[in-house]
Amino acid sequence: MTTVVERKFVNLRKRLDQLGYRQPLGVESLPLVEKLFSDLVHTTESLRSTKLSAGKIEKECSNFDVVLEPYREENARLTRENNELHLEVLKLKEQLEEQVKNLKATLRKFEHENSDMKFLNNQYIHKMRSLEKENKAKTDKIQQLQEKNLQAVVQTPGGKKRNIPFRRQRMQIDQPVPPSGIGAYPVPQPNDPYIADLLQVADNRIHELQIEVDDLQEKLEIAEREMKNYSKQVELRDNEIERLAVALDGGRSHDVISLEAKSRSNEKIIDHLNLQVEFLQQTKKDLEKRIEDLLDSRQNMTSEVAHLSNKNEELCQELTEIDHLAQQLERHKEIVLETADKEIGEAKVRTFWELREHQEYLERMRLEGGIALGDKSPSRLDTFVKTIEEDRDYYKRELECLQKIFKRRSSPLVKSPEKVSEDLRLVTRERDELQSMLDRFEKQMIEIQSNVKLLTVEKDKLSILYEQSQNELNHLRREKKTCFLTKNHAEEERKNALADFRRAASEKEGLREKLKVSLKMSHRFGISFALQLETERLDQVSTVSLLKDKISSLEDELNIKTHQLLNTSEDSSQYKTELNSLKLLNEQIQKSLDEIQHQLTLKENELQSAQEEIEILEDKIDTLQNKSLSQNESLILLRSTVNALDKEKDSLQESIDEKTEKIAYLEDNLANKGGGGAACTRPSLLPTTAATPDAPICQSEKVG
Repeated sequence: MTTVVERKFVNLRKRLDQLGYRQPLGVESLPLVEKLFSDLVHTTESLRSTKLSAGKIEKECSNFDVVLEPYREENARLTRENNELHLEVLKLKEQLEEQVKNLKATLRKFEHENSDMKFLNNQYIHKMRSLEKENKAKTDKIQQLQEKNLQAVVQTPGGKKRNIPFRRQRMQIDQPVPPSGIGAYPVPQPNDPYIADLLQVADNRIHELQIEVDDLQEKLEIAEREMKNYSKQVELRDNEIERLAVALDGGRSHDVISLEAKSRSNEKIIDHLNLQVEFLQQTKKDLEKRIEDLLDSRQNMTSEVAHLSNKNEELCQELTEIDHLAQQLERHKEIVLETADKEIGEAKVRTFWELREHQEYLERMRLEGGIALGDKSPSRLDTFVKTIEEDRDYYKRELECLQKIFKRRSSPLVKSPEKVSEDLRLVTRERDELQSMLDRFEKQMIEIQSNVKLLTVEKDKLSILYEQSQNELNHLRREKKTCFLTKNHAEEERKNALADFRRAASEKEGLREKLKVSLKMSHRFGISFALQLETERLDQVSTVSLLKDKISSLEDELNIKTHQLLNTSEDSSQYKTELNSLKLLNEQIQKSLDEIQHQLTLKENELQSAQEEIEILEDKIDTLQNKSLSQNESLILLRSTVNALDKEKDSLQESIDEKTEKIAYLEDNLANKGGGGAACTRPSLLPTTAATPDAPICQSEKVG
């Protein structure tokens, strides 16, 4: 047994030496080392065999890539063609929908034109009927005028009446009528042949508005249909995107996707660590700046303490100067008060003498003004009153004369034609006299008005003089008040000066106390600030040490992460080749997605424009509804105005009838006054009863 063990030991030692394992070997560990050596030999052989098999697999994979490359190209070409065909199908569908939409729009347009032509035809028929009615009414009117335009029949008082085939004018005349003083009789207006049916007009307008509302509703339906088409197109687009996403994800393995996710997460971790490092470096710089600022602030505080001490000394000097100024102010105020008392006394004396002079002047003005008024005003007023009384008597006499004339005219005596002509001459002469009297009265009225204006001017002048004297009195009173006010103002200034002096003294004492307090506070503040700076320095040192520890720990973590990153970079290099091939496919699919996205944006824009049109149409519908409401309100107002006009027309007709009756009554009275045996009547006041220019005005015709 010993020889076998020794042989095994020697053989094992040789092999270990050949392999480079020169460490000492014990007899008791021989079986373990032998077993480990056999395992090592076995693993090296299996490693060699796996390397060989891996090389063969790599060669086969390279061959597979060469074989699969044409299939891949063919697959990419087929997918591209499939996508193009699908896009062409979608475009054809859209074109078909647009053609159908256009045909429907043209059909609807022709229907609207047909309805408009029918409406125009009905309007023209209605217009023709109304023109026929007007033509018929005009022919009847022409016949009536032709009947009335024939020669008038004149009858004498003693003759008999005879029947006339046509309706002709009848006149009874004895002698021509004297010229009238009245310019023209009121002519009644002819009835307007056109009757405006406001209700029908309003109904037609409502009908037109209803047609517009129907058109807008049709446009709204068209917009809703377009919305549905756009929604369908959006659904088709979503389905196409899902189909392309499935086609994109179909050729990728789960391992590739997981490796991409790992690489992205590792990149994110690296970026986060870089950010942390930058943040820590920035905090380090900030802390260093803060330490420098604290040192600078310490130096500044020491300089401020020195500055405050200098300021306290300056304040002491200013207080001494303020004391000198207060003494000077007291002296100056005493001098000012003495001068003010002297000026007030002089002003009192001066105002007293001025007041006396003004009072004497006012009394003198009053006496002169009273004498002038006593001289001027009574004579003028008496003459004015006398002229007015004379005019009154003159107008009374003229009124009595006119009353006598009218009594003579209204005498109910029967006169001959010669006396009637003489009376007419007298009436015309009296008319001329009355006109001249009116002109004379108007001239007298103008003279009276001019006299009144002169009196008002004199009155205004006297009132101005009175106001001037009042203003002078008020001015003197104001000057007296100002003298008293200046005295009061001087006394107030004296009091204010004393108050200022006392205030300056109190301020001086307050400043001394504040100076003492500020000296004490500055000493205390310097001590407390030094202690505070020391505590802050210690805190900053401790924070700096803590931050250094944190920086060292983060640097260790950064080293660990960099090692992990190197390990992951080796794994990611194997998948970069696969990622490049997948990127090519991704680019192709991205192009198709871009085209679909462009179409989608176009459709969204069209959809947005359609929504805007719908909103515009809804606004138009609201405006039309508002217009219809306003039309209804205007229709109600028109009805009320028509009713009011009818009432006014009736009242005017009644007044016209009354006036015509009065005119006929007056004509009868004039005929009765004109003569007992003969009666002369004027032609009718209506314009339709006038004779033609060729016919004579009066033609005597004996009847019977």
